[in-house]
Amino acid sequence: MPDYRRNRLPGGTYFFTVNLLDRDSRLLTDRIGVLREAVRLFVHDEARPSTTIARRRGPWQFRVGVPLLWEGTMPVILIETQAGWIADPAVVIAAVHAGVQDALRVPDWDRTVRLIEHRPDHFPPPPGKGDRFTLVEVKMFAGRSIAAKRELYEGVVGRLAAVGVPRGDTMICLVEVPLDNMAVFGASPASEMDLGFAVAV
Repeated sequence: MPDYRRNRLPGGTYFFTVNLLDRDSRLLTDRIGVLREAVRLFVHDEARPSTTIARRRGPWQFRVGVPLLWEGTMPVILIETQAGWIADPAVVIAAVHAGVQDALRVPDWDRTVRLIEHRPDHFPPPPGKGDRFTLVEVKMFAGRSIAAKRELYEGVVGRLAAVGVPRGDTMICLVEVPLDNMAVFGASPASEMDLGFAVAV
């Protein structure tokens, strides 16, 4: 039973029922705060406004609705550089993702990162840049503050410097996408989903 799961539809809601064996007990109504706290800890989100708890047949039975987190694909990160200098691609991917994650306050599970290593003659660096020149493109939901963007720039540049990219050889391009312009796991726009994180940071 612990592995049982109904059809998963991000943006939908799971419902489950809490019953008391003693139908004369008012434990659930008298201690409703405890039930709410248990649900909050279960979904790991203090600010989730759409979690619902409603009494059904009597004080001994409550129904709890927990909205599913949107298992997001934003931000979408693309890293491009010349082939030949990266010993461990996972290290470079983790460095860039960490810089973006810390700045945008997105959860660790929201991870869509691509690394493309080009033939040198297919990816010549701009004048004055070395063969480790790295272009990072981040597609993200619109609404982040300039402070968050500055933090992202410094986080990515600093972490890439730690793995061998000179600070002046990193270029970052942010592409801001309106929530209405992104849909995943079906036809619902992101503006109608519970993202599981705040955009306005």
